[in-house]
Amino acid sequence: MKKIIIISFYCFLAAFFFQQISQTLDPDFGWHLRVGQDISQTGQAPWEENYNFPLLGRHWVDHEWLADYLLFLGYEHFGYLALMAIFSLLAVLSVWLVDRLARRLAGYYGWHVNEITLYIFLASGALGIAAHTGVRVQTAALPLFVFFWHIIFSWAPGRTKILFWLVPLFVLWTNLHGSFLIGLAMLIGLLGWHNLYALVFPRLPARWQKRLSGPLDKKNRFALLCVFCFSLAATIINPYGLHLYEFLGTYTNTFYLTHIMEWLPAYCGPLPVYKIYYSALLIGLIIIYWAEAGALEKKQPGENNPDKKIIDPWIVVLTLFFFWLSLKSVRHFPLFFAVSLPLAAALSGELFRQQYSLFKGKMAIFLQSYLLLAILAVSAWQFVVANYAADPFTNEKFCRDYPCQAFAFIKTQAAYQDKPLFNSYVWGGWLAWQWPQKLLFIDGRQPQIQFGEKTFLEEYFRFYEKDQSGTMLDQHRIDLVLVKIEQPLEVSRLERWLDKLDFFSKRKKSGPAAQDYLREYLKSSPHWQFVHRDLLSEIYVRKNP
Repeated sequence: MKKIIIISFYCFLAAFFFQQISQTLDPDFGWHLRVGQDISQTGQAPWEENYNFPLLGRHWVDHEWLADYLLFLGYEHFGYLALMAIFSLLAVLSVWLVDRLARRLAGYYGWHVNEITLYIFLASGALGIAAHTGVRVQTAALPLFVFFWHIIFSWAPGRTKILFWLVPLFVLWTNLHGSFLIGLAMLIGLLGWHNLYALVFPRLPARWQKRLSGPLDKKNRFALLCVFCFSLAATIINPYGLHLYEFLGTYTNTFYLTHIMEWLPAYCGPLPVYKIYYSALLIGLIIIYWAEAGALEKKQPGENNPDKKIIDPWIVVLTLFFFWLSLKSVRHFPLFFAVSLPLAAALSGELFRQQYSLFKGKMAIFLQSYLLLAILAVSAWQFVVANYAADPFTNEKFCRDYPCQAFAFIKTQAAYQDKPLFNSYVWGGWLAWQWPQKLLFIDGRQPQIQFGEKTFLEEYFRFYEKDQSGTMLDQHRIDLVLVKIEQPLEVSRLERWLDKLDFFSKRKKSGPAAQDYLREYLKSSPHWQFVHRDLLSEIYVRKNP
């Protein structure tokens, strides 16, 4: 029965992620398909910009070229519903791999695993990463990140060969998503840590040395260095070679971090409730563990399981680092979840060693049956309320977020087809697939690319600055404008209360706060004519001189 309940839990996650994915269409999905289609037709990765007219002819690097190609093939041959199912399974795979990772570490260090607390953390973490799942490349990259840690944690003295599995992993990772840089950074961090630890360990008190894992010898540290060098070399196996790093180096400008929703800090935009739940559970667990361990140490100094290995400090440091990253940008929460769950499992297992009576005892059959039926019922309901979007670009629910009506109007106007178009950033990807013969102003790619003295995203936001709209429209010779009517975000009482605190003042500044300046200019200018409006968008056309 225990195995049946665990399988049912993962079936529930599959249903839950499928339902979550069905509710929103990723803004980048359209341009991923468009680029993937071009790769399929030309047989090579793109080198030259031919989608946005301000960047026309410039060199660009598609660091997700393989993912774009696979997305297009999947969409063309199997349809969007199949992609929804595949990406929901990828999200489940990520959670399952994190579960196995926690158990692997528990076995290595001799930690106890409490099944109930482990699945509480798994469930809360899954709720936290749900907002980041979708038919999007980031969802496919998360399992690679967890595979990376599986290889690292499977490594032990005398088993250095397993580290070399990182080399083919980096070849695949590099061609799928730019997050491979995090893997390289972690290898550098591991090298630094193990070399520093080898210097510090001999100077620690004897009872600490007894309970901590010993440092790596020079042979194993050299093996790690070799693996890093081979992995770094493996990242050059891509269509762009070293030019890939030239492109990724443009991300040093941080303007996009404060103007694109998924890159905003955790305290900006909508309150990330489930992420707070998971983080609060983990922080509370750490505090309780330290308090109890400190009390036992005072009561019986040096006698609290003296032969038991304690958690390696680098695992704690790693968890704290990714917690900081998740605060700095909400899109990093899935990485924090993957890294922190082993620590959560270890601490909760030590604090709650008793398994209670969920899987044994007189009430076991009743509790197990009730839990199984509840999981199956909730899973079935997820499929009932899911949005089955066969065509995501015309689906009624998705058209509440994308300009379906405005686009249908534009297509009926022959005079508008060749006019230079200025469009909303979040609609660029959708338009790139729906209107492939049209050059757009921006489609969601390369927000950080240099454009004059600023980035392209900064150039885009200048259209929304006070007293700049007219100048920018004239400078870029825009004749047709498709603008989004910004709707106020729905906020809870808690969020309204947080907005009153100075620390959370940045929440009010996220997004295109100056959106109305452009619309106000277009409405009042004698050079522009209003031609269409729906619940989501407005269209303006430049009047003939």
